[in-house]
Amino acid sequence: MTCSTTVAGPEPTTPKKTVKKKVVRRVLVLRTGAGDEADSSDSGIASSVVSEAAKEGSTIRVRRIVRRSISSPGSLVGAASSPSSSDVESTTGPAAPALARPSTPRKIVQAKSASGASQPSPMAKKQPVHELYPKDAHSIHALPAHKRVAHSPLSKEAEEQSYRGLVNVAAMLLVVGNLRLIIENLSKYGLLIRSPFANGLPTGDVLVFLGCVAYLGFATLVSFALEKEGANMGALYFVNEPTLRSYAWINLGMLLVVPTAFTWFSIHSPVYGTALLMMTTVLVLKLASYHLVNAELRYFHAYSHEFATYAGVAGRRARYPANITLRNLVEFVSFPTLCYQPAYPRTPRVRISKVLRHLVETVVSCTLMYIILFQYMEPIMKNTMRSIRHTETGHIKYDSATAIVFLERLLKLSIAMVHFWLLMFYALFHAWVNLLAELTRFADREFYLAWWNASTIAAYWRLWNQPVHAWLKRHLYIPMVSGRGLPDPCKIPGDTSSDFAKPRKTYSKMQGALAIFFVSAVFHELIVAVPVKIFRLHAFNAMFVQVPLIIVTQVMDNVYRKRHPHGMNTAGNLVMWIAFCVAGLPMGAMLYYIEWCQREQCVV
Repeated sequence: MTCSTTVAGPEPTTPKKTVKKKVVRRVLVLRTGAGDEADSSDSGIASSVVSEAAKEGSTIRVRRIVRRSISSPGSLVGAASSPSSSDVESTTGPAAPALARPSTPRKIVQAKSASGASQPSPMAKKQPVHELYPKDAHSIHALPAHKRVAHSPLSKEAEEQSYRGLVNVAAMLLVVGNLRLIIENLSKYGLLIRSPFANGLPTGDVLVFLGCVAYLGFATLVSFALEKEGANMGALYFVNEPTLRSYAWINLGMLLVVPTAFTWFSIHSPVYGTALLMMTTVLVLKLASYHLVNAELRYFHAYSHEFATYAGVAGRRARYPANITLRNLVEFVSFPTLCYQPAYPRTPRVRISKVLRHLVETVVSCTLMYIILFQYMEPIMKNTMRSIRHTETGHIKYDSATAIVFLERLLKLSIAMVHFWLLMFYALFHAWVNLLAELTRFADREFYLAWWNASTIAAYWRLWNQPVHAWLKRHLYIPMVSGRGLPDPCKIPGDTSSDFAKPRKTYSKMQGALAIFFVSAVFHELIVAVPVKIFRLHAFNAMFVQVPLIIVTQVMDNVYRKRHPHGMNTAGNLVMWIAFCVAGLPMGAMLYYIEWCQREQCVV
């Protein structure tokens, strides 16, 4: 075996000037710790060290002097003048490669002592990681990859991130999932949608419906006649006012009872019955506000008080009794509001483009609601009825297996119910009322607020339906809590000496809230139960079950607000959505359908 030996020539030595410059920079960088330019004193010391070492041709010794100068800054000059034995031993070795040059100039951060001498900076003890690694112009692999303290984007410590991409993928999954359900439904049931008039027009229901609508107009004229008579009473105000108020309440009572009775006994279609009772409820609340406001205005007018009602537009005031006109009442009835005032803010003109847009939105939303009701919700409820009812007796089975099936069908129905409910909200509280507002030039169009962000059940009811909320707050809650109802005709405004000036009974806020829920529960039961002729108080109880849930969600929100005053309470918001869309609405629809099938002997 032979081996070849190659004798290397002498290694090239670095010029002294180059060594001096590079080592000076290295000394300054290591002395400062912060990595910036040195001052003139340190520069002079370092230059003397390097020049002295360079004369002997020892680069290794310079490096060791530099290391000792870092650990003991004051020994830099001494180390240069008195070399150690180890330094001398290494002077004969080959020259080491030049130190890497920093890429950017660095500024020294040093503390000055009382005598003016430079002291090492406190920050030099904790150098950033990336400053410990020299950067060379030709370096690639040795560049530092981790230079700062950072957190994962989904961590709590991270800055606020944009989740728009996740929202997009959630929307994509929603579209894909719904598309799959549509295909599955069509392949399983076929097209179940039928024309509303496929079985012919229910002539009897239509005639009763039109007759009741005519009666609504008649009751409105009676209210106008009563208010017109009250405006002309003059000196007989103190005598006739109590009687006038009694007639007004009798008219409102008849307005509520007559359509309800005809719906229960004469209208068989739930669609016509629901539409009639919704119109009746709206008109009752409107006329009640009409009588209450004018009774108060009439009281101040009788005592010659200059009492003006804010018209909502700068510079415009409406005074009693100039507002008691048929045109004023007809405008109020046509406006999408329940609270009466003599004048309202108005837009300058009707915009045809907005009318057409809101009309299309209303028609499309109602069409989609019809499709969801008969193509998706009805098959689910029929299958549920078939699964929980005895095939022989027709009675409902009450066992654990039936409960599991009922729960599964309830969750399946909740998906369709959420779509139906959101479409109903959009059609009624956005498209339809904005259409009326545009046609009547009604300017105040805050019909709802951001109820979908509500973190408590109480907040949901305050934001969901602004016209009803304003009516209940104005005519029920504030009079109860403040103890100020309709003024007594025999009491002079501001008089506290008469017997009629005794303070009225006041109620707590909780009692006022319970009264609001009671009135709301009564009207919900009226609108839901009477058209289907099932008086089991399902809607009424559903309203009052929310009272303890209101307390629980309010406590949860108070605890959350102590830690996050301006954040969104996600837990409370989820409770709201689950209470309405997963538990409440599907359960109510299922219970009423079961009762309907039991009474009508439906074949499923």
